[in-house]
Amino acid sequence: MATGPITGKSDAFANALMLVLFNNDHAGWAAATNWFGTAAQIPSGPLYISLHSADPGETGTQATSEVSYTTYARQSITRADATGWAVNGTDPKSVTNVSAISFPTCTAGSAVATHFGVGLGASGATELMYSGALSSGSLNIISTPVQIAPVFAAGALTITED
Repeated sequence: MATGPITGKSDAFANALMLVLFNNDHAGWAAATNWFGTAAQIPSGPLYISLHSADPGETGTQATSEVSYTTYARQSITRADATGWAVNGTDPKSVTNVSAISFPTCTAGSAVATHFGVGLGASGATELMYSGALSSGSLNIISTPVQIAPVFAAGALTITED
């Protein structure tokens, strides 16, 4: 009998999980194994990248500690391997953004981003799937003296499953 938290996933499951979540690629896997239900039950819309001023944590939503500045909006990323996310099925399993992710330029106000999130909603306290710290530590988003437009270069966001 298992006691305590389960701390590992099989390599096959971790890879399949990332393919389903980030590429909407179940190729019969979900329906055949019923791990995620049928293909019709898997959400197929885009994923949304959010910026946060602190770690939203495991119990947070996309609105938890989300930055706020004039013109800020979460950015949608297609759930597809050619244009949205590239899944690396080797060890460790990881996914990276295929194209640059550009947030609107800060035209007024300011914010400091320390974390990013990946979730299901364009706005509001929607489900947060993954979050992580920015590799730079923090990003000062300001409107003066220079207007800042946060950008993640292609391949800059990496999410890892082990």
